[in-house]
Amino acid sequence: MTKYAIAIQREDGTLVLFLRVVRSPSGIYVVFAAGQDRPGHDPHSSWHRDGRVHHKSFEREFIRRRGQALASLIGTEPFVTTSVTRDAASHLPHCDPVKFDSVVEIPAQLLNDPPNRTQVHVELLAVDAVPAVPVFEHRLVERSVINDEMPAIGVSFYDSPLPKTVPLQ
Repeated sequence: MTKYAIAIQREDGTLVLFLRVVRSPSGIYVVFAAGQDRPGHDPHSSWHRDGRVHHKSFEREFIRRRGQALASLIGTEPFVTTSVTRDAASHLPHCDPVKFDSVVEIPAQLLNDPPNRTQVHVELLAVDAVPAVPVFEHRLVERSVINDEMPAIGVSFYDSPLPKTVPLQ
């Protein structure tokens, strides 16, 4: 089993764990929410070898879909999209890099403050595939690709614009 951390580096240099990504021998990719490792509460998203994808919490599926089979993946497949703020980094658990095979780090100063959140996209990438570009005027902040095995895992951070407001007349 190969474990990766997606961590935020605070201004003081310490690392906090945002997401854990596990590549298991059975070909299942799982993204766990940091700080949610409690008995009976196991929020995660799994991508099985045959293309079955599910998102679970409290041991119940709340989203199920069909994606591409991992062995024949073409292009990119979106996996998990979530958001994070600079403020959230102060509440996340410590990240011990020794517990992971690889750590993707993002400096906290690159993240937005509330209410404008930074979006995080985790994607599966075939050979030579480029992570997808989101719509709605998102600006790429940082991108990392973990390509020690195929499919590769893309992790992208985007500024998401605040909704435009129309002044009242």
